[in-house]
Amino acid sequence: FGTEDGLPQGRLSAFHTSLYPVFTSSEGLFRFDGISRKFIPDITFGRRLADGSQEIVMLAEDSRGNIWTSSFEGGTSYLNASYRQINGGYFYQRTPFQRIPSTGIWTIFPEDDDIVWFGGEEGLFRYDRRNRKNYAVDFPALVRRVIAGGDSVIYGGAALDHPTGRREQPFAPRWSYTYNTLRFEYAASSFEYPSANQYQVLLEGFDKDWSNWTEETQKDYTNLSEGEYIFRVRAQNVYQHLSEEGRFRFSILPPWYRTWWAYALYSALGLGILMTLIRYRERTLRARTVELERAVSARTDDLKQEKRKTEEQAEELKALSNLKSRFFANISHEFRTPLTLILGQIDSVLPDLKKERNIQRLQMAHRNAVQLQRLINQLLDLSKFDAQQMKLHAVEQNIVPLL
Repeated sequence: FGTEDGLPQGRLSAFHTSLYPVFTSSEGLFRFDGISRKFIPDITFGRRLADGSQEIVMLAEDSRGNIWTSSFEGGTSYLNASYRQINGGYFYQRTPFQRIPSTGIWTIFPEDDDIVWFGGEEGLFRYDRRNRKNYAVDFPALVRRVIAGGDSVIYGGAALDHPTGRREQPFAPRWSYTYNTLRFEYAASSFEYPSANQYQVLLEGFDKDWSNWTEETQKDYTNLSEGEYIFRVRAQNVYQHLSEEGRFRFSILPPWYRTWWAYALYSALGLGILMTLIRYRERTLRARTVELERAVSARTDDLKQEKRKTEEQAEELKALSNLKSRFFANISHEFRTPLTLILGQIDSVLPDLKKERNIQRLQMAHRNAVQLQRLINQLLDLSKFDAQQMKLHAVEQNIVPLL
């Protein structure tokens, strides 16, 4: 038979019981199923023995049909008892054997009078089932001391009896932020094999969940913030019975720079600074406004002066233009009158001249006088145009030579 038949890998051992053969393995108990012709996990003696969480190393049956096993789970050795019930079932139990050292049990020998012997690396152990014992006796976990800063004991374990039977802390102390490094020392009032007691702690206001189980009897916290806290501790004894919680309520005051009056001072200072900034901003804006107004006023004055100068220059240019026009008009009139007289005389004598040479000279003088008269007329027209007195006259003209 092998893994293809349902058996796990590793060491296998066969044991005979009054019901059928049982096989121990690294994954618990197995039995052979005649129908499927396979090995299957055997839950008859307790599901914990067949769920794969334990390696079963030894098995024995006593005269009453009770099954005794030794196993390893998570590297720890355990003893297990499966007690035969009247209805034919089994009741699984591990609690009575928790005091036996967890280094491994390799021999189990049941006697006929409810006595079982266990042999292991730490020696030989005798269990008498007839000695009935309550393994669920309640017990409290206690906060014994609270030490601040490594040397100042601020709580020495004093407590008051509560009507419910619990021990209550008489008051919730408050201390300064200077003492924000704390050590909590605790214990459990279960004195049977006390070195096996294990503890879990939780500091409400700091921790999110319970710590792992450990045999440590103290817990350190450093640099705690201001606020209200509850230190909680619970224990389980050698029989894995859970204790009543021990609690210690306390408060840490904020440092002076995080007190309400400090925040009020910060608010006042902030408000003062804000008001100062606002006033400074207002003064700056007013100064800029005044400066801008001055600049605008100065620029306006400059523009007015420039406009006035421009107007004065325009008047001067207009006066000069008028003077020029009058000058040209006067000069033109002064030229035109003598020219008219000269032309008149030339025109009167030209018809009577006999000599060709004299005629040519007079004709040349006449042409020059006419040309000069034309120029003078143009100057007069220009003067009229400048004085906006020029009148247009329509005439018929061939425009081809002008194109």
